Amino acid sequence: MVLAALSPDFPREPVVRGDGAHPLTPVNFAAQMVCAEDAEAAGLVAKAVAMICERRLNPDTDFIAQWVALFGDGMMRDKRAAH
Repeated sequence: MVLAALSPDFPREPVVRGDGAHPLTPVNFAAQMVCAEDAEAAGLVAKAVAMICERRLNPDTDFIAQWVALFGDGMMRDKRAAH
């Protein structure tokens, strides 16, 4: 799972249609999930999306600890930044 902000220099409509995205770099967060089934991984992502919509989870990099709490820090280079 990769969380990335989209470039404001490109329209959002193609992204919504699934025609590709123009993310900013570096990405906000990335996680490798080890789940028994794909549905479990999809459920974790759906939970994160719901939490963002409910304003209980912030996708900004200033809130990386929230993402680590949900998905772990296995893919982070500098694990000190998450704590």
